[in-house]
Amino acid sequence: MPIGGYEDFDECVKAQKLKGHSDESAHRICGYLEQQAKKKRGNK
Repeated sequence: MPIGGYEDFDECVKAQKLKGHSDESAHRICGYLEQQAKKKRGNK
């Protein structure tokens, strides 16, 4: 599922890590983006 402009969760994490975020932080950021994407689709 696309997340915040990324192809999937793993791509999001990779991109966040390239931006200098830690692994834990990248997972938290992408988790938040995934929740927002699900809300927009109506999948809470």
